Amino acid sequence: MKILDMTGFLTGGGGKTTLSNGFTLAEVLITLGIIGIVAAMTLPTIVQKQQEKVLLTKVKKAYSLISSAINAYKAEYEVTDVSNLFDTGNSSAETMENFAKYFKAIEKCQTTNKGCGGQYSVKPMRKSPNGTGGIKITGLSGRPRFVLPDGTVIAIEQYPNCDEAYENPVYDENGFATGAVEIRYRRYCALLFFDVNGPAKPNQAGRDYFCIAVKEDGTIYDPKSSNCGNISAVFAEDKLNDVENYNLNGSYK
Repeated sequence: MKILDMTGFLTGGGGKTTLSNGFTLAEVLITLGIIGIVAAMTLPTIVQKQQEKVLLTKVKKAYSLISSAINAYKAEYEVTDVSNLFDTGNSSAETMENFAKYFKAIEKCQTTNKGCGGQYSVKPMRKSPNGTGGIKITGLSGRPRFVLPDGTVIAIEQYPNCDEAYENPVYDENGFATGAVEIRYRRYCALLFFDVNGPAKPNQAGRDYFCIAVKEDGTIYDPKSSNCGNISAVFAEDKLNDVENYNLNGSYK
């Protein structure tokens, strides 16, 4: 029979002593060092994936709440569209008040930048110029909005018409307006904006911020723009949009 004594040696019945098959202190330290390096390399990826999962769940929930509110309006008035809810004769503030009735809003704000998340910047999906050499921003600032219990902010932009041509500036490679314009068209009556975590980051379209457009016939659709993100792709691909990573500060170039 072999007996393990306090010195870490194995002593046989015949008095012969042999070393045990344990790890030395140096081997243990090296192993722990390797584990630490691997953990340091993989932990940021794990954290990022978890954050993505949380945001994805919040985006889907917010969209579901908006859809449920629209369906509740249809059921209440026994209609098949929401053109009257987003009436072009109303102001954005009036439409916000009418729409907020179908949510458990904990705070409502008109056009002020105080309250309801305050004033903060949101990045478009891709870097674009602002016409003066800087980087364009988007967001909820100045728009009537309300806040849900989970921190989601929903804002409204109501237009006086559902079909409008407008001039869009042409920019040079450094982000400055050239003076030339191109004609674009807006073919919706209202825009619904939602940010699932308010002022908290990442504050970028396609990640925690999306838009939904309301057409003249009362149907809801995804404008799929850099300023709005692509909510349809979120459900089709079961992931947030791929976006450009950039800093709002500094020049466009």
